[in-house]
Amino acid sequence: MFSRVMRSWHVTKLGVASLPASEPHLDRGAWDKIIRSHDRRVFLSVLALGVRPDRARDVVQTAWTRLMEKDQRGEITMDNIVGLAIAQARFLALDELRRGDDRKRSDLHPADALDEFDAERLVLGRERLDRAMEALQSCSPSAQRLFQLLYAEPPMSYPLAAAELGLSVQRVRQLMCEVRKKLRVALEEGSAP
Repeated sequence: MFSRVMRSWHVTKLGVASLPASEPHLDRGAWDKIIRSHDRRVFLSVLALGVRPDRARDVVQTAWTRLMEKDQRGEITMDNIVGLAIAQARFLALDELRRGDDRKRSDLHPADALDEFDAERLVLGRERLDRAMEALQSCSPSAQRLFQLLYAEPPMSYPLAAAELGLSVQRVRQLMCEVRKKLRVALEEGSAP
């Protein structure tokens, strides 16, 4: 009985509804909705590793594609699809960084090889991302939804977001100013000496 309850519909703290274990496959529309909602977060997690934005976009697309393929084969459950996407993308990014470092080091003399991606820089990037996420979570639900609409892939314009949320364009601008201010304060707090 308990396992049946655990397999039933489950809503994660990110608001993504998962499928019961008996129904492992999502259709293309459901995948598009999940990707539209969470692609930016996956992308930012890869950027935090120090991957160039153009390569990060490729890595994220590959991660989503692999998850879709695994879903079709029935190898994954949808309990935490966003976490799986982030883990897959970060794994691919780290693998690419390792391969890139090997190529760079083979072209250089051993004394000239410098590690671009030192641990301190990675930790600081993760801390900044965590602070930004906390600041965003402290915003009102409508401000969070607005942020998702404006920064999702593809991004939505202010007038379209205003229509979607039933707000005026002026109110949308005000909300985004408030959100940006909270993000700026959160990010500046951590960078103060």
